[in-house]
Amino acid sequence: MSSSLLKLLGLLALAGVKLFYSAPVVLAAHYTFRESVLILMTGGFIGVLVFFFFGGALTQWFSRKWIDFTGRSRKKKSFTWTNRTIVRVKKRTGIIGIAFITPVILSIPLGSIVAYTYFGKDKRTLPALLISVVFWSFISVLFWGVFF
Repeated sequence: MSSSLLKLLGLLALAGVKLFYSAPVVLAAHYTFRESVLILMTGGFIGVLVFFFFGGALTQWFSRKWIDFTGRSRKKKSFTWTNRTIVRVKKRTGIIGIAFITPVILSIPLGSIVAYTYFGKDKRTLPALLISVVFWSFISVLFWGVFF
C-alpha cells in the first residue's frame, strides 16, 4: 500500500472514533476544505455504522452473558458526570440530543452504543446520528480551519 492510502485510512479511522478532534489532523495533512469534510463524513459514517450495529449488539450480548455467568444481576450503578449527562440529555431531548452531542462531547463509539441501547428500535435513530456527523463535519472543519 502506498503511504498516502495508509494516511487516508488512518484519518478515516480517527474520524470514526473522535470526529471533532480529528479535523485538525486532517487539516494539518493539507487537504482542502471539501476533502477534509468528505474525509470526516466518511470516517464518521463508518464509525457510526460499525459501533451502532456491532457495538450495540456486543453490549447486549455481554450483559446477558454476564448475568447468566454470575447468576446475579449487575452490581449497583454509580452515576458519574458522563452518566448523568447522558440521562439528562436522553430525558430532555431524546435521540436528537444524543445524536447532537455524540461527535463532540461523547465520541462516536460511546454515542452510537448509547443511541442503540436507548433508541435502537426507533427508525429515526440511525439517520439522526448520520445527520449529526454531516453537521459536525462542516462545523469542525470551519472551526479548526481558523487555526490552520
